Amino acid sequence: MDKEQQYFNIQQEDKHLEYDHHDEKEKYERKIDEPVTLFISYTECDAPIVDIIENTIKEKLHDKIKISRYSDLQYKDSFKSFMNTIQDHDYVLTVVSDTYLRRQACMYEVGEIIKDHHYKDKLLFVVLSEKERKYYGKYAPEKIGPDIYIGAEKRLEYVVFWKKRYDCLKEEMNNISDLEAIGKATEDLKILGQIYRKDMGEFLDFLADENGKNFERLYENDFDEIIGWIVPQYNFNVFKNCMSFEELLREAIKRLYDITQTDYNQIILNVRTSDYGTGLMVYADNIAQGKQRYRIVIMDGLIAKSFSGGYAIVENDVNKTNDYFCAVYETNSEVILPIKYHEKIIGVFNSESEELYHYKEGMVKKLLKLLNYFSNRIVELGYTSNMEKNELPYVHI
Repeated sequence: MDKEQQYFNIQQEDKHLEYDHHDEKEKYERKIDEPVTLFISYTECDAPIVDIIENTIKEKLHDKIKISRYSDLQYKDSFKSFMNTIQDHDYVLTVVSDTYLRRQACMYEVGEIIKDHHYKDKLLFVVLSEKERKYYGKYAPEKIGPDIYIGAEKRLEYVVFWKKRYDCLKEEMNNISDLEAIGKATEDLKILGQIYRKDMGEFLDFLADENGKNFERLYENDFDEIIGWIVPQYNFNVFKNCMSFEELLREAIKRLYDITQTDYNQIILNVRTSDYGTGLMVYADNIAQGKQRYRIVIMDGLIAKSFSGGYAIVENDVNKTNDYFCAVYETNSEVILPIKYHEKIIGVFNSESEELYHYKEGMVKKLLKLLNYFSNRIVELGYTSNMEKNELPYVHI
């Protein structure tokens, strides 16, 4: 594929990402008289956390949302039939704890969720930690936070847990060896096999890849990020409490890092660099010690192309492009996204990773959404492209 075709495809991808956002908006407008439906998947011991989430969302959206949870079941209602309605909901929010990942009913719900081929677009999640213990009272479980971000070995411990459950049940069934007596157990064995062979691994990979927000961070912002995802017309900005340029830049680079999980991220803005014109300068970054930092951006290479063209560039392997301007030897993949205020390009976000193919489509969508909040807020605070370069602070974390 030649370079012109490559950049055309990337530009089309960027338009596709913007189209997805508008599609979500149209979807909401088509259902303006109907509430958005949200299913909350959780385990009973985490109910105090779920109560906080549900009450906060309902207080903000009122009749614009209908929330389902298994506590709504009436006496003698079919639990399994209720679980099978999960796919009928617009969105599913999973409240992930160590106990959640060890409950068969919860994993059955997960299995129902991922049957939907588009589940990644409708699945939201909150990852709990030991910090939430204060909300449980005397009924707190021994362990709250799941070990899913420590590494692959820790995630595999949950797969091993379900494999042992499967092996134990299979051994008991073999000991009985009476088909009539083990009829129901056969169904359970099939479910356990599905959990450890497929569902658990796929779900954990999704959690690790998507890097969900922790409860405390979401609670501080009244779950606006979740609300804004499921109801695109809801008016909020995650940076609404940032009252200065420095505070905004610091918060923005932290949140962008939370999404990329790389040690090289830059917020680059267009400012007046001389009496004769404007240029790009880095105003916020998180760059690991030993990796090159710079302030002035040379108007050449991929960053310049993204800024001048106004589209996203995703390079899965920078070693295969002649347009990559090498600042860090260890970089293998890169994403450059335009920072837009309405249709005007005011800067770019640059992120580099030592991992090939690091920047997945879901990650890029989240970055674009966050950059939209950032651009709106920085303009509200008084940013213009004619600002002198020293009027904005430089933030390094």
